[in-house]
Amino acid sequence: MPTNVCTVAEAACDGPARHVVRLVCSAWPSVPLDRSGPPATVPAVVRTCPLPAVVVVAAAVAAACERPPVGVDPPAPNPEDPDIVDVSTFVQDRPAIGGKWYEYTVDGHVLTPRPHAWLLRTGEGDVVGFRIVSVYDPETGASGRFTLEHVRRAGAGWSAPQRFVVDGNVKDGPPLCVDLVSPAQRDCAPPGWQLRLVQQSRLSVAAGFAVAEPALFLADDVVAARVDLTAALALDVLPDPASVAMLAEAPPADPTTTDWDFARFARDLPENGRALGALERVDGRAFTMVTTAFSLATVTITRGDDDTAAVAVSRRPIDRADGSLGETVEATATLDLAAPRPLFLKLDDAALRTPAEDLADVAWPTTPPFAKDYDLVVVDDAVTGDLALLLSPATALRPAVD
Repeated sequence: MPTNVCTVAEAACDGPARHVVRLVCSAWPSVPLDRSGPPATVPAVVRTCPLPAVVVVAAAVAAACERPPVGVDPPAPNPEDPDIVDVSTFVQDRPAIGGKWYEYTVDGHVLTPRPHAWLLRTGEGDVVGFRIVSVYDPETGASGRFTLEHVRRAGAGWSAPQRFVVDGNVKDGPPLCVDLVSPAQRDCAPPGWQLRLVQQSRLSVAAGFAVAEPALFLADDVVAARVDLTAALALDVLPDPASVAMLAEAPPADPTTTDWDFARFARDLPENGRALGALERVDGRAFTMVTTAFSLATVTITRGDDDTAAVAVSRRPIDRADGSLGETVEATATLDLAAPRPLFLKLDDAALRTPAEDLADVAWPTTPPFAKDYDLVVVDDAVTGDLALLLSPATALRPAVD
């Protein structure tokens, strides 16, 4: 039997939620992969091309295609076939930077920074600007080592740009934290830094599985705003920070709005950018999500009169090839809301465990657990102090509250 070698002939975004890839395989005709189209197109690719080729293609499309902007209704589930789920319509919590800083090039599998810069304002009032120059080691070429270019606001202007090469690789070890005010690399125990660099496991809703990506997150007392750069990628054209407005810290009208105005200063996960947000907003209301184990779970969290909440989960495993759903498994648990936060929930265990005993060394959010070790986390909102519900990066939420 001949070796079947597949290469990417085309990768494009056809509309806001349609991801199209054409593969050319040596032993088969070229075939389309459309994750938001008919599921029947997917098994053809899986059967005719080796898995690594499918993985590369799906990751490329996930990085290249943006989710629909605010105001664009995502495709609704197909009511005629409730046993098929289209994961590409689901949404995720949107951090201020996260993994949205790069474009993925299929030819050579290269991560190229987008022409963006970010203004960071600390709790002490310092303002710095930075852009990502590269995620490749300047000495070895290995991926996972960030080079940042940064400036600091001084009086009415900006300092001269400087470059900072992080000492360490996020692929090989724990998160790395950077203080751009000094600048210096710091221990990730707060305070003293603005950026946490980490390789995270994120569910690619276009691909239907988790991919590893280098990502950036903010310290609790830092707010960020994004600036689109010109082709010159010059940081000396950054705006006066006084002209950049704050994003209002208020719940949106739509609790599944996960995009916000990135041109305004905002926290890493403001209320305006959370798929679920405040726990009280989903109290007693069912929501549907894809879990880290790739099951479709309908979850209801109902708060009691005391400091507890009843959690009920009904889940069905998703077939990765065609999106079909398996048999239903149900589980319940009780959350002790008086326990120290964060509280982690793993929905795919038979006992619906709360894996706190396995995550004793976690310091949220500076050193979160591996994304696949939990599905939901209950935290204290940094602004309001109320309980908030966040998604693991390796999960996604159906954009509707049932």
